[in-house]
Amino acid sequence: MSPLCEDFHAALSSLEHDLAQTTLLIYAGSEPLDFEDFLDLSALLELELQALGLQEKYQLATFHPSYQFAGVTEDDPANATNQSPHPMWHLLRCEDVSSAIASHPDTLSIPERNVQLLRRLHDEIDRH
Repeated sequence: MSPLCEDFHAALSSLEHDLAQTTLLIYAGSEPLDFEDFLDLSALLELELQALGLQEKYQLATFHPSYQFAGVTEDDPANATNQSPHPMWHLLRCEDVSSAIASHPDTLSIPERNVQLLRRLHDEIDRH
């Protein structure tokens, strides 16, 4: 088992035993992890959740220094919503996500609002 999978299992165990509300797995490899390899690893972690029968209980949010959404250019400020200093995976309890969604009047607008804010801030910086 790879070190990442071992860390993933340890993180899941911590969540399963209520030792943590949420957890981050941060890639700390000595070699950089390019975005395509990161996406492949993310897919493997999703498959591992399925193999363990935990895909309905936990979800992964992904972040990478070179995160780029499909359909946008590399320099689009929208990408910053999922960029981070290091590649990382955020494990969340689905019930917590559902609870947060239920308590907010319009969660579907949050990502678009964040994208628009980043683009506006980027434009303001460019003007100065």
